[in-house]
Amino acid sequence: MSHEELMRLFTELESRVRRAARRAAIRSGVARWADDVEQDVLLTLWKRLCGYDPDRCKDMQTYLEVMVQYAIRDALKRYVRWDSREVQFPDGTEL
Repeated sequence: MSHEELMRLFTELESRVRRAARRAAIRSGVARWADDVEQDVLLTLWKRLCGYDPDRCKDMQTYLEVMVQYAIRDALKRYVRWDSREVQFPDGTEL
């Protein structure tokens, strides 16, 4: 697949993936990390698009859906863990 084709496909999928990542972050209680979750998932989408091997998986759509779901899950785990480790002082400042 040429770079132009990859960019076209990425652009087509980007808004859907952004919405899914943001919605998952909000529902998981880490809304303040929603932008970071989006970026992590979009980076995974790009990497998976570039590394797609049709010999290993015939259906690109299914492959990308699964990879995006895994990326959302992994990002949410990471940011939920970060939230639970933050220390908040009585005056509202954080460490």
